[in-house]
Amino acid sequence: MTSQGRALSERQREGRACAVRLGWRRTWEEEDQVCIEPPEGSPEDGIAPDLIFLKVPEGKTVKNRLHLDLRPVDQGAEVARLQALGARQVIVPDP
Repeated sequence: MTSQGRALSERQREGRACAVRLGWRRTWEEEDQVCIEPPEGSPEDGIAPDLIFLKVPEGKTVKNRLHLDLRPVDQGAEVARLQALGARQVIVPDP
């Protein structure tokens, strides 16, 4: 994958993949920054927070973690769609 003839940064890959999985749009993108937002005109537009993927100056000390609760109308169909995009299902038992 390239962006304007250059290899995509890790942030660009993460942001683009997340946009596809959520069905959101990229509203701006720079070398190490990507912003995604809900589709224009959707019920979430202007209400759900934007997600910004960016490189920070601090070194990595622990594994990156992000948890988003997704509430699709048809959970089975959404799981199948995400798996087709490369996601893998992880079942974590309740403590």
